Formats: sequence, C-alpha cells, structure tokens
Amino acid sequence: MREGDLIVHSNRVFAVKFSNKDPNVLASGGWDNNVIVWDCRTAKAAMLIAGPLICGESLDIDGSLLLTGSWRETDHLQFWDLRNCRSPLKTWLFESHSTEKFQIYSAMISRSPEKRYIAVGTSGHNAIKLFDYQGEGIETKLGIRNIRGGVLSLDMTRDNQMLACAGSNGLLKIYDILV
Repeated sequence: MREGDLIVHSNRVFAVKFSNKDPNVLASGGWDNNVIVWDCRTAKAAMLIAGPLICGESLDIDGSLLLTGSWRETDHLQFWDLRNCRSPLKTWLFESHSTEKFQIYSAMISRSPEKRYIAVGTSGHNAIKLFDYQGEGIETKLGIRNIRGGVLSLDMTRDNQMLACAGSNGLLKIYDILV
C-alpha cells in the first residue's frame, strides 16, 4: 500500500530485521504478503518483495542474502538476493507426512562463520528444524517434534552450540545442539 511517496504495509507487521553487514538496510514483513526492504538513510523503501506471508520472526539477513519463512502451504523457505529481488534465489517446500501443515512462524540464519545453518520453528507440526545450507541443497541436521504449541521465536548462540525457542505454550526451552 502507498501513502504518498511512502510504501507501507497494509496489515500487521510481525518481523523487522537489520542487515548484519549494513546498518542502513532493514527488512519488514507481515500479513500483507509483502516484505519491504528499507534504506534507513532515506526512510524509504528500496524494494518490495511480493509473496511471503510473514506471521512471526521469520525474516533474517546475512550480507546480501534475505531469508523469508512463510506461513503458507507452498514456498516455505526462500532466499533472496538483496541486490536483485525480482525472484528468489532458492525456494524450499517441506513435505508433510501427516494432516498437520508445515507452516513457519520463526526462521533465522546462524551467525557462525564456520558452519551455516537455518533454524526454523513451525506450527502445525509444532517443531524445530535445523538445516545445513553449505552447498546447493539443504540437509536436515536436527528435528524436534511435538513441542506443546507453535514455535513463535527462536535464536542460536554464535557458536551454534545452543538453540533457544519460545512459543504459544508460554515456555522457554534451551537445547544443546550436537551436530
């Protein structure tokens, strides 16, 4: 939605994330199926990405890579190049082997320079998944299922040794990661 020259979201915003490399880059996303990348020097939108349904903390930026985790039935995880966001660099769809849908509330890129992971928290399956994304594909390294309630927020230590999550059950859980 536009108000004058300013692009704004047309519905609730659930995530904002600064770039870890450039403090002038900020992304926001929410229920309007749009992610807006902002230039903080001008307080204006630098680009608009249509499609991702952001329903929690499921945006992250690592250099020129933007990660979106969508609470929808297709295109669950997507990588975008912030230098050219016309189409995603990569898209992952996760198959569900039950009637529960795999829908993402939280997603992040690990901060360790040695080993790169994507951590995802979901509803439906009420699960945490940890993926290795070193190469072209994505490999599941850790899966924790049947958590009471959806996983609304998560974070990892910089050395990838611990993962914390919190959710709709009101509990905070910390897991040691041995991958």
